[in-house]
Amino acid sequence: MEQRPLGSTGIRVPVLALGCGRLSITAMEEQEALTLLQRALELGVTYWDTATSYGQGESERRIGRVLAARRGDVFLATKIDARSQDAAAQELEESLNRLGVDHVDLLQLHGVNDNATLERVLAPQGALRALEAARHAGKVRYIGITGHQSPAVLARALESYAFDTVLMPVGSMDHLYGDFLPVVGPAAARTGAAILGMKVFGHGAYQGPSGLALRHALQQPVAAAVVGMSSVAQLEENVRIAEAFTPLSPAEQAELAAAARQTATLEQMWWRQPVAAR
Repeated sequence: MEQRPLGSTGIRVPVLALGCGRLSITAMEEQEALTLLQRALELGVTYWDTATSYGQGESERRIGRVLAARRGDVFLATKIDARSQDAAAQELEESLNRLGVDHVDLLQLHGVNDNATLERVLAPQGALRALEAARHAGKVRYIGITGHQSPAVLARALESYAFDTVLMPVGSMDHLYGDFLPVVGPAAARTGAAILGMKVFGHGAYQGPSGLALRHALQQPVAAAVVGMSSVAQLEENVRIAEAFTPLSPAEQAELAAAARQTATLEQMWWRQPVAAR
């Protein structure tokens, strides 16, 4: 599988990353989750992205069972929701304990969707200070930020701090509502932050050809597309698409846009709704 540079970090990652939000007890049985993770390793999908909030930590616990014997084979990313320094430090320790590791490769401030939240995490006693301390202690290699709603907030974040990565929507449904890339992309280029793409299939709402949606994401200037997968069959299909990746033709772009419009409503796309409407 193609490997792309992770911004200016000096490392490369597989262009298809496993989003682990579905690896929780509400989405699949434990053995199914463990089998999916093992198959991902076999196929070279070695960038795993989870979060402390996925299944109230169950995603991290299940990943930890596999990492016990394979830690060195995985680029491990997780996310924290705390906004203050003390709460973030505690949340990270609990995350490391569930994962059964002494460090994560990438720790991301999760869901920074408005300026007020950004100001809180960047403040002198904000969550970012805990991430910096953790990096100094060797518990974190790289620091990132994620956002679902506001491109302007993410661009401001990159101009305010030297984040290593930014995770944001790049899917074909988001494309119809206004791309993040024209706003965030220039800031990432100036600062050397890697762009990571999410919502490739619209959080499951997209119902068109999967090959078109994933290829659309992969042709964006992303280091990796983070894709949630619920079965080995989905994983294997997405790996086949990624390994044979070619950019979409104009005709395919038009076909994808037509398919995306079928479900690209704000009711379906909860992550693009104004906060007050949720």
